[in-house]
Amino acid sequence: MTDAIAITLGNLRADRQLQYENYQVVSVLQALWGAITPNMIAISLGCVGPEVHLHFYLQEASSIDMERIEEAAEDLEALQFASVPIHTHVNVVSEPLLHRQIEGRLIFRRYEP
Repeated sequence: MTDAIAITLGNLRADRQLQYENYQVVSVLQALWGAITPNMIAISLGCVGPEVHLHFYLQEASSIDMERIEEAAEDLEALQFASVPIHTHVNVVSEPLLHRQIEGRLIFRRYEP
């Protein structure tokens, strides 16, 4: 009997940058717990070396969302093992957001029928 998981993982190349980004994805999800509002259309993450770039796409500018974004960035910083530069980018989107407009790796996308 073949082990499908071992075969799948055996074919994956171990890449430090990908492992680092995967760790950051899990950390961002934990930091965002309870912080996502209906105004947030999408959230993505990109890592350039050790720098973490969080991109938030909002339907409209909101001080409440800005406060939650700052709190999530602080929570993400607390989850790091070393000092990591974390940058937040907020984009207010007035038209429907296309997938190709999202920078980095998609973490969250609001459901829109």
